Amino acid sequence: MGNAVNRRAISIAAAAALLIIGLGVWHWLTHRIIYIPGVLPQQAMVQATNWSPAVRQAVQSHANEFDQINVLATDIFFAEGQPKALTIPVDFASLAATHAHIALIAKIEPLPANVASPFASDSAVATFIGHTTSDIFAAAKDKGLQVSELMLDFDCPNDQLNDYSKCWVAAARSACPAGVICGIISQPHWFDGSGYLALVKSNPPMILKIPTGDSTVQIQQTTERAASFGFPFRISLPIYAKSDQPSARPDAAALTALLSSWNTSHPQLLTAIIWDRLPTDDDPLNWRWPTLQAVMHGAVPQPDLKIELRTPSANITEIDLVNKGAADASFDADVNVSWSDADLQESQSLTDFEKKNTGRYSLTFVRQPTLSSQRLAPGDQRAIGWIHLTDDAPVHTEFAH
Repeated sequence: MGNAVNRRAISIAAAAALLIIGLGVWHWLTHRIIYIPGVLPQQAMVQATNWSPAVRQAVQSHANEFDQINVLATDIFFAEGQPKALTIPVDFASLAATHAHIALIAKIEPLPANVASPFASDSAVATFIGHTTSDIFAAAKDKGLQVSELMLDFDCPNDQLNDYSKCWVAAARSACPAGVICGIISQPHWFDGSGYLALVKSNPPMILKIPTGDSTVQIQQTTERAASFGFPFRISLPIYAKSDQPSARPDAAALTALLSSWNTSHPQLLTAIIWDRLPTDDDPLNWRWPTLQAVMHGAVPQPDLKIELRTPSANITEIDLVNKGAADASFDADVNVSWSDADLQESQSLTDFEKKNTGRYSLTFVRQPTLSSQRLAPGDQRAIGWIHLTDDAPVHTEFAH
């Protein structure tokens, strides 16, 4: 009797052990990350709420250098408890003329507490999202633009992910034209929400939005965690600075290295990179186009600070610093100016530089401490001073390293 009980106990223990091992193997098979080589497709976001001439120029000049352009088409906000839509004058005709693949983005601002039953299937918010979706597709169609996707961008609280999916995303999807895919832009903090797995399972495709300021190590960790859920995703990489730190744009060299490593080996479920946002000449917080272009082609952007002279009138020479490179340039040298066969009548240094006379035929524009944290973006120029000579004479300049 005792031997039978022992054999039964051993069998139960063995079965339990096999079950545990089996569950472990199943978890490893379903959650392990497979890496593959290959160049990742690259897309861009256009997040402009005002389509300035600079935005139009950037789209017309560079849209076809990307696999897809993702364009902010509406921004839904709340006023006195009711949803409203910011009118964004998207130039659908210019987008259509590029013949690029186009996706639209519907952004939804944070939900205030005074909105009644926002996630009810018949809520005013869900109805408004559906109508707004129909409106933007009608406007795009009117200008001859074919749209492939609609992406909803809402920073949903973790405990409301299920409601968001079943109500708002469903309302937008039902309003999309036939053949248009409706997906979501997700946040890394959603990983800890109980409804995240169901959300991404029922709402492909997904764009994972990396927060501004994350290091490449953090980006890699976030990417690997996203891949562990087992669903395809694209990753949106910000290339702009926060408004309270305008000179702290993301490290282009670090992102070049990250892109190079991903093109060598990346999670199989990572399907594309989206650069957020497309550079424009009127966006001081963002990278400039030469920087992004270099990174996209795997080259580490380098600055190239030059001295240029202008002669606006007789015997007057204005001195500029111009960045002809692809990366932000620091002001790391003073500027020597010299001439001959003329005398100096007057001269003037400009902001953040101080004039220092060094001889009858020379002077130096000396950097001030206020320049230590400033940078000159690619393509930008900065006037540092001018000289007025008695006669027309050649002027020479050099950096005083």
